[in-house]
Order: sequence, then C-alpha cells, then structure tokens
Amino acid sequence: MIIKATDSDFWQYVITGAVNYGLDNPEKAKVSWYGPKFEADIGQQVSLLEDIISKKPDGIVIASTSSDSTVPALEDAIDQGIAVVTIDNKVHSDKVPAFLATNNKVGGALCADQMAANLKAKGVPLKGTVGLISAMAGIQVLTDRDAGFRDRMKEIAPDINVLETRFTDNDIAKALAASEDIGTSQGDKLIGLFADNNHTGAEPHG
Repeated sequence: MIIKATDSDFWQYVITGAVNYGLDNPEKAKVSWYGPKFEADIGQQVSLLEDIISKKPDGIVIASTSSDSTVPALEDAIDQGIAVVTIDNKVHSDKVPAFLATNNKVGGALCADQMAANLKAKGVPLKGTVGLISAMAGIQVLTDRDAGFRDRMKEIAPDINVLETRFTDNDIAKALAASEDIGTSQGDKLIGLFADNNHTGAEPHG
C-alpha cells in the first residue's frame, strides 16, 4: 500500500486499518506500506511505486497524489498482472479497474452547510467574505472539494463572496501565513475560512 504522506495523521489511520486487516487475515494478505514524508513530494511517490512494482507484489493499493504522474507505472503493473486499486484520488487511466473514495464535491458542500450553520448559531449574517486555503493546485480530490464548497455556498448564501483560492504546498506554516494575510487584507469583511485538508486546517485561524 502506498499512501500520500507519512506526516499526516489521516494517512496514519489508513495505514493502521490496512495493517490490522493483514494481521486479522493472514491467509488473505500480507500488508506492507510505503509513502513519501510530504504529500507535495509526488516524485518520491512515483519512485516508490516503481520500486515496489519491480518486486512484483500480488497487488498494490495506492492513494496517488497526482492523477497523472503515477499512470505509466500503474499501467505497467497491470500489464504485468499485478492487481491495482486506487483510493482517495482517481487517476486518469481506463486500465485501472478499481477506485474507492468519498464524494469530495458532496464533502465540500457539507462543509459549506456546516459553516453557514455555525455562522447562524453565532448570529453572524451570511454576508461578507470567506477565505479558501488549499493544500495544492491540480489535485483532483481538492479541486472537487473546493468546487463543492464554492457551489454550495453560492446556493445557500449568495451574499457571501468566497475569495480566490490560496495554495500552500500542503505546508502548515504557509497555510497559517495565508490565513493571517487573508485576515489582514479582508478585515471586518471576513467571516470565515475554509481549509481543504488536515494540514491547511491544522493551525488555529483567528
């Protein structure tokens, strides 16, 4: 199994689930896991994948950060008879037979619903600006999540302006700096911040 990043609590939970399945079902699977330290290190994820394929495992489960960069290696694995399942982020290949993930557009919409509910509960009118902080550009999971948030917010709170997305290389310090910059530039107009993954939302935003 190849995850997106070892520095993420979310992916540590995924590892735990996979490893526990292997321990509980030793006759079905022996699970090994790999991943780059940082989600932004797409090149290392590709290198890990290529190295694993060279060892000819029975199967590979991968959360590919990029929808494109891992495709040549994954198609090579399939051509060699290695079973491939992608999770979390869909890759652009018709050869990959299985994909499991949440619906990120729905997830983003649910976040918009929750933000609106929280604002109403605090007596804040649904009018003003909302900042959007994203981990990385060009990642389909995040693109869908952000689109779901924007579309739903436009539907339920048309007087809220969701600002241009700020990308932060999945770096907590950069996300904090972006949130502070948005707060400074927007002042009293700012009524909320939406951070689209656990790293961008890891620091408290005042």
